[in-house]
Order: sequence, then structure tokens, then C-alpha cells
Amino acid sequence: MNAQCETPFSENTQIMDERLLHIVGMYKSGTSWLSHVLASHPQVVGWDEFDPLKMAFKEERWEDPPEPTRLQRLITRLVGLRSNAFEHIPDVTMAPMSPTEVFEGFFVGQGWLPLRGEGKREQAARIDSSCSCRFLDEFLKLADTSIWKEFTKHMDPATVDFALDYRHAGKRSLVRLMDLVRSSEDPSVSVRAFYDYLQSQVPPGTFTAVKAANQIQRIPLLHSICPNSRKIAIVRDARDVAVSASKYQQLMVTLDAPWKEDKERYEKRLIGWSRRIRLLMKYQKAYGLIVLRYEDLKADFAGVTGRLFEQLGLHVSEALLNDVERKTSFETVSGGREPGKEATHQIRKGVVGDWRSVFSEQDSQLAWELAGAELAYLGYTPSGELKAPPKQFLTSC
Repeated sequence: MNAQCETPFSENTQIMDERLLHIVGMYKSGTSWLSHVLASHPQVVGWDEFDPLKMAFKEERWEDPPEPTRLQRLITRLVGLRSNAFEHIPDVTMAPMSPTEVFEGFFVGQGWLPLRGEGKREQAARIDSSCSCRFLDEFLKLADTSIWKEFTKHMDPATVDFALDYRHAGKRSLVRLMDLVRSSEDPSVSVRAFYDYLQSQVPPGTFTAVKAANQIQRIPLLHSICPNSRKIAIVRDARDVAVSASKYQQLMVTLDAPWKEDKERYEKRLIGWSRRIRLLMKYQKAYGLIVLRYEDLKADFAGVTGRLFEQLGLHVSEALLNDVERKTSFETVSGGREPGKEATHQIRKGVVGDWRSVFSEQDSQLAWELAGAELAYLGYTPSGELKAPPKQFLTSC
């Protein structure tokens, strides 16, 4: 690569992962809200959602937990799950992808450089990628956009209170990242290079917040690459998750987004939620994850957010919390809607317990049969009444 395309980071750079904040899930549980909260802190720069691990490693095995016996089901209904119930849940096996597959996942309209529209993604796949500079120029024409600056110029985190994307970073930094991803035989190097690329855009000492809303099954892999980063998960009542996921899936199909999903019945979503919760509880203990509930954040924003900032080593004050709450409130991010007023938008309703207006009595009973043990462990009830979360969860007190 010629001198004019060089940037401050390289394949051999050691990422400062103690300054990385990973929002790892759960899906449709407030991860975007949490990302915005972190990005609104004057010591943090937040970036758009992207999971480089998903683009670099393929899930080879996703085993179902053993079917519980009738006696085990009865005991679970009586006393709920206990913390040791998660210790023996099998991990998900990951297989590395080839450099070509990783490059396509990162940059050909599906990952860090997203494109809406299947036709445009097909055109992006036909662009000659042998030269990163030319590829990027052609991609930007196809996307009808541009990158704001040629060289990296550190952003002041105090002036950035929203999630940034590739257009906000230096163009030549991105070209360098593309070269590293294409040439690396080890996909772990590509993942490290991505986080280093983000950190190269901000002043030393700045915290970098990244989000991947469905990363639970990849936490051991993430920990092996970034052992010192702080990993945060937010959970929500599975029944609200199922409703929100269904609405979101419909919206993504309408927009022809690259991350649209196949249509799923809510039963499958509930089962997927319960399996990820079991993994999350296992990994919270193993890797020291910070876990909080969406409902607790809604009920006491300042209290829970203040505790979160403290645990992350961020400055906290009453004035700061008031400012962050104002910037990230439902009314602000939805353009003035009141909570509960639905719209065809990624920010939908922002309420707790919406499932009760959607589920029939039969749906509610089935939901509890499918995910009741995990719901009860997290403090949810069949009626929707909220109890205390597990003692290791982050709360306001």
C-alpha cells in the first residue's frame, strides 16, 4: 500500500481493550437505548451496531438443552431455576471463515458498510475488491454517500452523543482496515483490527462503546479476543421481546435491510430467548458480565444508569444523569411521540408489558410453558408483575 494510504493502526497494534465497552445483548431488549445512553456520556464515543465476530466465525453447533423430566419441571415451577442450573450448558462451537468470506461480510453491503436493497447488495458483490481504495470509491457511489474526512481526526467524545458509523471515520483508516481483513488468514486478527480501527478515531483515554444485540453465544470468543473489555447485557421480559421482534422483522422486510430475518412464530423466539438467557447466566459468572433489566432502567433511569457509569469507571453527577436522560428519552429519540404510541419506526412503543395487549390467554400460557423457568429466574411472573432480579444483576440500590 502506498504511503498516502497509511494510518495510525496496523495488524500488529495491541488494542486497548480495557477502554472497550461491549453491549452484547439481549436482542430487542433495549440494546439501542443502552448504546445511546453510553454514547451520551462525555467520556464515551459510541458506534453503530456491528458484530465482527458473526462475520468472521460461523456457528457450527447450537445444541438444545436436554429435555427436563416431569419431576424437574415440577421442581422448577415450585422453586424456580438456581444459579448452578446454568453451569453445564454447552457452548456454541465456532468455525473460522475464509478471508474472502470475512471481507464480504464486513464490506459488501451486509456488515460495517450496509446497503438497503437486495439489488444494490448484488451490485456490491460484483465490484472488484482487489484494490481497497477503488472498491471503496465504487461502493460509496453505489450507496450514494461519502465519508466525511480523508484522514483520521480525533473526535471529541464530549461533543458526540449519538452512535457513529463508517462515514464518520477517516477514509484512509477504513481502507487500511479493508486491506488487513483481506490479507489476514486469522479472522481473530480481523476482529482486533476492527476494534483498533474504531479506537484510532478517538483521543487516547476515550471509552469506545460497540453494540451487537445478539452476541450472547459468541461471548467466550469475544473474551478470548478482548479479555479486558467490559461486557454489558440488558434483558427484558421474553414476551415483550417476542412482540417487539415480530414488529421489527416486518419493518426490516419493508425496508429490505441486509439484516432482515426469516419470519418466525413467537414460540420459536421464546425458545431462542430462553436458551440465550441460560448461556448469559453461565457467562455472567464466568466472565464477569454486567447484566441489567430493561424494566429496572425504565423505572429508575438515574439510579440504574448512575450505578452503571460507576461500575464502568465513568464520571457521574446529577447534572450529567439529567442530561443523558433528556437526550435518550423516548420522546426525544422518537421525534416527540409519547411512550405507548406506536409507529412504523425502529423506535416503536417504549413501554413495559405490551405483550398483555397482544397475547391471547392461550398464548400467555404457552409462553410460560416455553420460557417460564427463565422468566421466573429473572423476576418475571405469569401475570406480568415484576419481582426483584437475581442479586448479581445491576440495580439502583
